[in-house]
Amino acid sequence: MAYIALATESLQIFRSHPRRSIPFQWYNIQKGYLYFTYKKGDYMNISIPIMGLIAVMILVLGIFAVRQKKKQMEIQKKYPGYPKDYWKGQGLGTGIAIGAGLGAALGNVAIGVAIGVALGAAIGSNLEKQHKDEIRPITDEEKELQKQATLFSFGVLLIGAVIFAIIFFAR
Repeated sequence: MAYIALATESLQIFRSHPRRSIPFQWYNIQKGYLYFTYKKGDYMNISIPIMGLIAVMILVLGIFAVRQKKKQMEIQKKYPGYPKDYWKGQGLGTGIAIGAGLGAALGNVAIGVAIGVALGAAIGSNLEKQHKDEIRPITDEEKELQKQATLFSFGVLLIGAVIFAIIFFAR
């Protein structure tokens, strides 16, 4: 049996079995700590189909990403330059990555990501100004790709919420 206590600022492993992977299924609240425990046989009927569903979701996400990238490359060949707000998106992505790393180093990822968004907005705005000669309006094909990506992302979020609900309420 393995116990892991999550205090507000630290993660401490009290005991763990070296030959066992630990799916954190049960929790008990005692003395201000949240204990996740693993007991042999718990949730075996649920975890295998859920793991399979997650694997299928990852596969579908990968296929969708490759398909979207191919379409974007075709559009890039037809219309040279970068679509409006391209550099802002690049800056935000960079800023969030930097902020998440900074937050992890400081022990508060949420604050780090918030700082990263602000930093990324500044970086993206600066990049947009530097590349203003290369920016073109968004085409109808790109708008359609954005709509597909939004719907697909919402679907994945919904499936993830259902998986979470199944795991959470199955106890």
